[in-house]
Amino acid sequence: IAHDEINVIFSGNNYGWPKIIGDETGENLVNPIIHTGLDTWAPSGASFYDSQNIADWYGKYFVATLRGNHLRVLDFDLQNNQVISSQAIFSGEFGRLRDASMGPDGNLYLLTSNQDGRGSPASNDDRILRVIPIVSEMIMGDSSLSPRAQVKLGVEPHLVQCKEGLELIFKDRVGSPACVKPASVQRLIEIGWAA
Repeated sequence: IAHDEINVIFSGNNYGWPKIIGDETGENLVNPIIHTGLDTWAPSGASFYDSQNIADWYGKYFVATLRGNHLRVLDFDLQNNQVISSQAIFSGEFGRLRDASMGPDGNLYLLTSNQDGRGSPASNDDRILRVIPIVSEMIMGDSSLSPRAQVKLGVEPHLVQCKEGLELIFKDRVGSPACVKPASVQRLIEIGWAA
């Protein structure tokens, strides 16, 4: 039976292993904040992420899994001892993950563990992987220019900026952007000029 678990540890508490597992209860025994049920993750290294490099990850808990072959991302409400979200990322992408740690540069680092006789090593295993944010190369529009001029400068149509009081719409047949008064939008859609 698997029941890999994560506990919020407080001094003096008894977390019950091996007397209780998963959601089982016992007198003066504390249940885990999360467990895997009948799945086996074989969690190994774990780390809280406290960098703004990837702002959406700030405060999340990352758990490297060996048998699970993924990185588990957990968001906790520690005040109420609850899991807000639990998600597997990089599933099967790098094989067994031995550790997850935040580096001094604010990036997340993963250590693979595929050459220990239990994994399926690739030619370049084992390795340390650095997870960095994707920097968008998209150019934002400039509302002082016409939509057509913005597109000519390389702005994606959905990033065109309109002057204050105008709304961005797209011409139905060609999909090119236009800035019109909000009162005109519905009429242009009705006559088939805009999508």
